[in-house]
Amino acid sequence: MDLAIVSIPGQYVAPEVHRLLDRNINTFIFSDNVSISDEAVLKRRVHERGLLVMGPDCGTGRIRGFSLGFAYVVREGSVGLVGASGTGLQEVMEEGRTRALRRQGPRAPPTPGLC
Repeated sequence: MDLAIVSIPGQYVAPEVHRLLDRNINTFIFSDNVSISDEAVLKRRVHERGLLVMGPDCGTGRIRGFSLGFAYVVREGSVGLVGASGTGLQEVMEEGRTRALRRQGPRAPPTPGLC
């Protein structure tokens, strides 16, 4: 899986993420202050391309044993998790279930496969 971590001022996120999507690269958007309209366009485009976007304002993630953003060191588990709070999700991950993605709050409607 190709994955880019984006951590730049919010007003510059959408054009950069569109460039990544053009190259079929999944994204973890650490940046905040991304407009709701930009977020919605990005998430629709990601869904259409079968890619993954986490964020914006995504501070914690873990995929295939690799921590993204701020994450605890935990042992690998056999259960995948998606949660609304990265900090709360890490508490569950401490119990050994470590494939975790944080689902963004009510800003954009949930779409299967997106966080």
